[in-house]
Amino acid sequence: MESSPEARPTKSQHEQWMVQHRVFEIYNLFVDLPHNAKAVSLEVQRDKHIEYLTKGLRQLGPTFAVLDAKYSL
Repeated sequence: MESSPEARPTKSQHEQWMVQHRVFEIYNLFVDLPHNAKAVSLEVQRDKHIEYLTKGLRQLGPTFAVLDAKYSL
């Protein structure tokens, strides 16, 4: 489906653009930092991300016990 200049973006497109804009803003915060400062800042965020993912995975039911493409459901 081709988009015309007067076509309005879908909700998904709008949300994707918002995410891309936010990621670009975050990237710009790091681009000029010295390497050591980048490593420390990213490590802190990495720990928070692991905690967030682990907490979310604990809430999954038994049907999500295997999330590996090599296993069939």
